[in-house]
Formats: sequence, C-alpha cells, structure tokens
Amino acid sequence: FALIMTVIVLSSVFAAFKWTTANPSLHIAYEFVSILALSGVTFTIFTSVFEYVQKALEGLNTFMTALLPVVSSLYIFGGNPAASAASNSALLLFFSLMSTISAKFLMPFLQIAFALCLASALPGTVNLTSVSTLVKSTTTTVMAFIFSMFSFVMVLQTTIAAAADNYTYRTVRFASGVFVPVIGSILGDATRTVFGSIGVIKSTAGAIGITVILSIVIPPIILVILYKLALLGCAILSRVIGCEKESHFLYELNGILNVLMALVIGSAAVLIIAIAVFIKTGVSV
Repeated sequence: FALIMTVIVLSSVFAAFKWTTANPSLHIAYEFVSILALSGVTFTIFTSVFEYVQKALEGLNTFMTALLPVVSSLYIFGGNPAASAASNSALLLFFSLMSTISAKFLMPFLQIAFALCLASALPGTVNLTSVSTLVKSTTTTVMAFIFSMFSFVMVLQTTIAAAADNYTYRTVRFASGVFVPVIGSILGDATRTVFGSIGVIKSTAGAIGITVILSIVIPPIILVILYKLALLGCAILSRVIGCEKESHFLYELNGILNVLMALVIGSAAVLIIAIAVFIKTGVSV
C-alpha cells in the first residue's frame, strides 16, 4: 500500500507541473511515465503474490498425492475397492490439472491480463477494458465449471461404486450365512467390528486431511484479500487526489486477484468434498 501510494503521490505532483506548459504532447508524456512507473511497481507485487499462490497449490498437490495411498488403503480395508478405484481416478486427474495450472497457467495469465490492463490505462492507446474484463470473467467461469464438474463426477461415480461394493458385501455375507451358518455369523460379526474400526480411522484421517488443506489454503486467501484491500484503498485515494487513469488501472488489476482467489478456493473446495465423500462412504453392515 505504501509503495503504490508513494508512486501515486509522486504522479500527482508531476501532474501539477504538466499544466505549466500548453504542449499536449508533454501532457501525454507525463501520464505515460506515471502509468509505466505504477505498472512496474504493481507487476513486481503481483508476481510475488502469484508465486506465493503457486507454491501453495504445489504444496496442496504434494500433500494430497501423499495422502492418496492412505485414502485408497482405508477404502479397501473398509470394503470399498470399487469406490477406491473410482475416487483415485478422479483425484489423479484433478492433481494433474492442478499441476498444469500452477506450472503453465498462472504466470502466463498474469502477464496477459496485466498487459491488457496496462494497454487500457496508457494514454493514446486503444481501450481494451472490455477485453480485459472478458478474459477475467471467462477464466473465472471456466474454472468454476471445471471445479463443479469434477466435484459432481467424483461424488457420483464414488457413490455408484460404493453402492456396488455394498451390494457385493451383502451378497457375500448372505452366501456365507446360508452355506456356513455358524462361521458365517461369526464372520459377519467380526467384519462389522473391523468396518466400525476402519470408520473411526477414516474419520480421523479425513479430519487431519481437511485441517492440513485449510492450513495450506487459508494463508494465500488472506494474503490475496489483504492485497485486494490495499489496491482498492489506493484506487480510492488516487481518485480523490485526481489521478483518474491510475485509479482506473488499479481497479482493473483488482479483478486479476479475484481470479486468483477463485482458483485457490475452488481447488480447496474440490479436495474437501473428496475427503468428505471418503469419510462418508462405507458398506452397510
């Protein structure tokens, strides 16, 4: 906030001097230099924020990849091998998507969106505000659609697979009770005890997983919110002291942080839903 406001105050001071000349070319030059100086400062700040979020997504991906074998084992021990296969396939695909986004999408998106905002703010250039807004809105909408589809497909296929596991377990229990009455009853009671214990372990592992996910995603979310508040405060103060173009530029940059926040929250929501399905899924004993 202090760094951006320093640039804006200096721009305001230089803007007062530009009226000492009637040359319109010098007026444009003053505005051009002001926007370029502000863009240099903000791009450095945005790069650090995007890198921080990128590391958070990589950490989230690493943790969930390490947790996946535990989830698969508990699924199988709990009598849900089909649900384990269904959940693993969806999660592995989502992990691949997250890795691609963090490695190949974040920084190019920042550069493209920032360039569009800068082109709209520079004097004497084509106004690309509508294009910039379209890019940010489209990116947010596509991410929301992808995250929603992942959650829906994962929940649906895991539920169907769990129903198949439940049907298989009931069939085996019925057959063992019919053909081996005494031993079948003993096996049913033992299986009920084992599945109950597995359910407790699953709940504990799921709670730990959700806690770790929140501990990873909450810091970048808070950081992005604080930067958004700083940008909005600078934009408001810029308009108060008469720096209209600088204020408009900062408002446009604020939309980039909205996309970043949507990405982090959407990724965390999909993984929390996956863990919630993991805790809930089990055979009926």
